[in-house]
Amino acid sequence: MSAVGKDFVLTIYLEGSGIRQSYPKNNFDFTAMLNDVSTLSLKDVALIVRNYIDSLDSSDRSGSHEICGFDIIASVFIDIDPLAWEEDVDLTLYIASSGEMIFATSVSALARQTSRSLINHFSSSLRNLGHELLDIYGIEEQMIVRNLDKDVKEWGLHAMVSSFDLSVEKLAAHRHEIARTTFFPKRMQSSPGALFEMVKLGGIKNIINMPESASLEVKSAPYEMKRDKEWQCELAEDIARFSNSEHGGLLLVGMRSKKIDGQDLIVDISPIPVDGDRISRYYQTIDSRIHPPISDLQFESVPFDAGEILCIFVPPQLEESKPFLVQGAFFDGKYQKGLISIVRRRDEHSIPVTAREIHSMLAAGRALLRGQAGWDSKGISSIDGFDREDPENAG
Repeated sequence: MSAVGKDFVLTIYLEGSGIRQSYPKNNFDFTAMLNDVSTLSLKDVALIVRNYIDSLDSSDRSGSHEICGFDIIASVFIDIDPLAWEEDVDLTLYIASSGEMIFATSVSALARQTSRSLINHFSSSLRNLGHELLDIYGIEEQMIVRNLDKDVKEWGLHAMVSSFDLSVEKLAAHRHEIARTTFFPKRMQSSPGALFEMVKLGGIKNIINMPESASLEVKSAPYEMKRDKEWQCELAEDIARFSNSEHGGLLLVGMRSKKIDGQDLIVDISPIPVDGDRISRYYQTIDSRIHPPISDLQFESVPFDAGEILCIFVPPQLEESKPFLVQGAFFDGKYQKGLISIVRRRDEHSIPVTAREIHSMLAAGRALLRGQAGWDSKGISSIDGFDREDPENAG
């Protein structure tokens, strides 16, 4: 609490996904507060603040200042844990003399997003959560987001609180939801590369309730839980499917999916045991079984609880490198080293490439090589600088 004569300040600290508390030490009796601050409603906070102000002599009462046209008589600072890409978070609840409550917070957005698009985003997001946007303002011109080499701009917003019955924890959750969707818009979440960045930055929980798709797949257990040849073939085929697809893909090992209403939804995080050699084994398997080599294949171990989530990101590959072939496969329950397979994805399902399609690819490749070699309609070619006449026209 600030000194008498200034705005009254009640500080509430959020901890982890929950809330930690720290009450100012002075003559004010906080016994009216609940033991668990996370369940404290905004109405209760306002009541405590007003009771304290009413208990002061008129000469000791603080004045007011204006925010968005409202006379503010008290400021409540809520200190919450930042999201993975944030250095710190500002979340302040303002109590107006007329009874309204306004909250202010800061969020980060990619610098290329315009203020007009952000106004639309904030207005829509807040409305969906039951709040009303009052205004937005720039905080810093440029900054670098932690762990992500992209320019971003920090914005602040003022919004009218939807309901005084909201708990402190719920208001904080609303703030984080707005921050997540601002930094990772939905249009970015359809990109496996953007999802990969989000997971690396601690946004793994955002994956829950997403459907598996042509570019997103999860596994609840590490591959090596099966027999050597079996898990190696399975890993190679899973990675090759993404390599043969148009947009690449992201494979997360340590999450569970469940079929709900005919759709495979990601429902839970089930971290796998930490293994310092796992990524090396997976790299070796992919290198030895997939041809040609996959460009810019990335592995990332993301710590979670006592385990880890393994992320395998396959960026989109050049069309001229496709199809990616997998060496070795199981046939009639037996491993056949000499078998070669070509697999790809359609939606969340894996489908084989047919013999007809393989032949078409080979024929197209031969035609391309002939064109590059200088074949013309008369059958004359120039290969490696050596000119040959068509035998039919030879002299």
